[in-house]
Amino acid sequence: RMSLILAQYDLTFSISAAGDVIKFIPLPAAPVLTRTSPVGANLAAAADRAKRAAPAAECSTAGAKLTVTASAEDQDRVAAALKGASSQKTAAKETKKIDKLAAQNVPVGKLLTALGQKLDLKVELDEAAIRAAGISLDQLVSVNVQNGTLDDVFRAATMRTGLGYRLHEKSVEVFPVDKK
Repeated sequence: RMSLILAQYDLTFSISAAGDVIKFIPLPAAPVLTRTSPVGANLAAAADRAKRAAPAAECSTAGAKLTVTASAEDQDRVAAALKGASSQKTAAKETKKIDKLAAQNVPVGKLLTALGQKLDLKVELDEAAIRAAGISLDQLVSVNVQNGTLDDVFRAATMRTGLGYRLHEKSVEVFPVDKK
């Protein structure tokens, strides 16, 4: 509920590690994901590989874990670099789990398209059926998903819009809810 109120002011919030302080922060300009991975004893080398794979990513270490905050594309590059792989197939598979996604007051059509690009999915919008159902792809939506799946992300993006979706391996169909 707080996210909905703060979004009106282009803000969101973060909670301290102790859980006793809430801090208001500006909404991010673009959605980012945060992933934490155990990397073993060679933490410095893993952090270095992550920064070389995605220079724009924010990397931090704690214990034997590496935390990376970056776009989905950069997360894919980091995951491939940490595994020593360059395969897009390996990286794409790892985007199935979303650690954190926040977007506030974004047109649903643009959000779905951006999610498709970030998650390496083809978004198939049935625009004719959507228009015929009187649904606008310009209606504003807000999404805040933590530790979710692709299904959680697309459910949040289409909630209360009159749109439904069907996930496939490499694509997602978006259509009016009454179309089955």
